[in-house]
Amino acid sequence: YDETIKIWNTRTGECELTLTGHSGCINSLCLLGDGRIASGSDDKTIKLWNDTDSLTLIGHSSYISPLCYLEDGRLASGSGDKTIKIWNTGTGDCDLTLTGHSEMVTSLCYLGNDRLASGSADYTIKIWNTKSSCCKLTLTG
Repeated sequence: YDETIKIWNTRTGECELTLTGHSGCINSLCLLGDGRIASGSDDKTIKLWNDTDSLTLIGHSSYISPLCYLEDGRLASGSGDKTIKIWNTGTGDCDLTLTGHSEMVTSLCYLGNDRLASGSADYTIKIWNTKSSCCKLTLTG
């Protein structure tokens, strides 16, 4: 709960770097294809880290929980605001907002072929098209 990210050397067990910048608990981390680290926080932001510098993505109205890297280089984020956002990791702009869950988004998984699965506290899994933002399927049970 110290609002930091620590980069550890797994061979030596030493902390090599501490990243600071969030003002809330960090809930998720995701490695991007270019080697940067994405972090999602209770402060409602996502940070894309390049060493000690970061680009801040702002758009959710509640905490960020899951993050998921998409093969086209974009980043998906789920939130307590019940939405999923698809971000351009180069510019920091939100390309799409996926709406349809009635409770917080708790998990994300990229399935390939522009398909993203999302799990929610509404007891559903939804399959989305990440280009069109259409929900293709809702699984319940």
